[in-house]
Amino acid sequence: MREILFRGKTVCDGDWIYGGITWNPSRKKMFIHSDFEDGEVIPKTVGQYTGLTDKNGTKIFEGDIVKIIDGKEIFIAAVKFGDYNQPDKILKTHIGFYFDIANLASYRKDMGYWFGKTFSEIEVIGNVHDNPELMEVNQNG
Repeated sequence: MREILFRGKTVCDGDWIYGGITWNPSRKKMFIHSDFEDGEVIPKTVGQYTGLTDKNGTKIFEGDIVKIIDGKEIFIAAVKFGDYNQPDKILKTHIGFYFDIANLASYRKDMGYWFGKTFSEIEVIGNVHDNPELMEVNQNG
């Protein structure tokens, strides 16, 4: 069974906090609770743990930026959750965690790579909140 875990940046100091999540609709605030601390978080920074780790054992969260090595190709991608198309089945839409790859040719930009595919190597290199510049890569890779 996959571990259910979230992370988000705290409102007070911008530090990352990990744990369970609650939403207070009357106060319109989101909180993450762990065994060590509780904190109000910035909602747009909240991401769920995918259940996977990278080559170094680092947990991969929604919002992470990863470097993917697939044979001789190297991709930089943001980890997202939502609708995506499998590259070999363009008309078949799925929902789940996927890689939004920054350096794909423009005709392939609408295709997500899914987590079920086996890649040679995946490494977390940052996240979209702290390191957005990592997604601004040259189209040639």
